Amino acid sequence: AWLFSLLPSVPCLFIFKVEFRDSLLDSILQPECVSDFTYWPTFLRKLYFSGVAIIIFAIPLVLFIGLYSHVVYELWATVNRLNHIDGHPSNLPRQSLLSRAQIKTTNLSMAVVLTFLLTNLPYIVVEFFRQQFVFRTTCHTEFCHLFKAILGVSTVCNSAINPFIFLLFNSKSSLAQKFTSGCCPHTKPFQNSVPL
Repeated sequence: AWLFSLLPSVPCLFIFKVEFRDSLLDSILQPECVSDFTYWPTFLRKLYFSGVAIIIFAIPLVLFIGLYSHVVYELWATVNRLNHIDGHPSNLPRQSLLSRAQIKTTNLSMAVVLTFLLTNLPYIVVEFFRQQFVFRTTCHTEFCHLFKAILGVSTVCNSAINPFIFLLFNSKSSLAQKFTSGCCPHTKPFQNSVPL
């Protein structure tokens, strides 16, 4: 697994170089690590970025959606099965506990997948624009460089945000519970019938 995860990074040995550029704050030249595709043929550059987009975005997104959907489906199927089998009033506490778990799991799954989309999709889109997949011109203004840098940071923010999502969903605070119960609008009818 470690070797497989290193494979997409091998081209980085040939892509990145150090350039001295003007700082945004002053006119002193600062070393900056930049990607350089000047000697790459267009076909190879597009192939590389398509592969990177598939490996770091498309495959994880499909896995997220597939695995979280399976977890949510199994939980909802279990609750439905118990509702049909265990309709006896003595089983209501267990059903209530499972209903709370199913709502919380659905909302948590939606929050994780949406966070992944919101932090990674903008960077992938900008990278496709930058590599001229869509338009033949690129933006070279300071604003464009700053915007690309912010989007680059947003991509790695996903890993930093996920622990806070889990902390928020496991908090006993009433404010946190109100916030997390609103993540998935489809669970609203169930939330009203089950005490959280």
